[in-house]
Amino acid sequence: MSFEPVYKLREWIPERFLDSKFICGNPRAIRNIQKRKIEDISWTWLSKNTHPSAVHMIEPHIYSKQFLWSFISANPSAIYLLKKYPEKINKRYLNSNPEAIVLLEENPDWIIPEILACNKNGGQLLKTAVKCKRYYWNNLCSNPSVRAINIIKNNYDKIDFEGLSKNTNTEVIPIIRTNLDKCDCSELSRNPIMIPLLREYPNKINWGYLFGNNSEEAMELIKENIDKLSETGVSLGLMSLNPAIFILDKDAMMRQIQHFAEDLISTVLHPTRVYTHTEKYKFQTNTV
Repeated sequence: MSFEPVYKLREWIPERFLDSKFICGNPRAIRNIQKRKIEDISWTWLSKNTHPSAVHMIEPHIYSKQFLWSFISANPSAIYLLKKYPEKINKRYLNSNPEAIVLLEENPDWIIPEILACNKNGGQLLKTAVKCKRYYWNNLCSNPSVRAINIIKNNYDKIDFEGLSKNTNTEVIPIIRTNLDKCDCSELSRNPIMIPLLREYPNKINWGYLFGNNSEEAMELIKENIDKLSETGVSLGLMSLNPAIFILDKDAMMRQIQHFAEDLISTVLHPTRVYTHTEKYKFQTNTV
């Protein structure tokens, strides 16, 4: 019996808008992916899927299928796989993986400082970030960690606004608001914390990227403008990868646990059990 969450596509999203290959990278589509024939799975995009079951699907086919090891190296759920096949690691992407810090500490020669700068768990390395070149600052400015935010605030003249547009720490919003003309509209549009700001300035919305935004506020905005998906002619990949296009299927989850619940109730409330506890704890029953 499974107690895993069961998801379904939001009712207002037409299935025709989904890309069958990109959907393999969506962690909330894992049940659908598991039911597919092997030849119908995009192993490249499955490499990006952060659901633990997706990683377990990958391992038996590690040598027989084409995987994108850059995606696997950046996948937070794939650490055990990376430890098992270190020769396949893409070190640049590994440096962006928030769960790979121990691996990098064990292999300091793998560290690429300018990439690690975007890693929210990059830790001590950020102490020296102020000495780095502009391209380093792009990654640093996208880093939502408290340490990175402090560095950004203390080095306002070095801010890279393309990188800052990606930052999901709410403390960057006032800086973004006063520098909207310098920001990257594509990155703002897929940034979960920027939807209220984008509602104020709809001319800054890049609809193609907004369809990849996984916040509930973004979903409401997309629902109001679902026609924009076909109008923009953008790739459906970002939307297919977006876990927020799926919501919990509560009815399916109730059906999933129904037999367990019935067995539990019948066991707990079985007459002999009730009698035993009544006698043991001297419960009194009122009689008329």
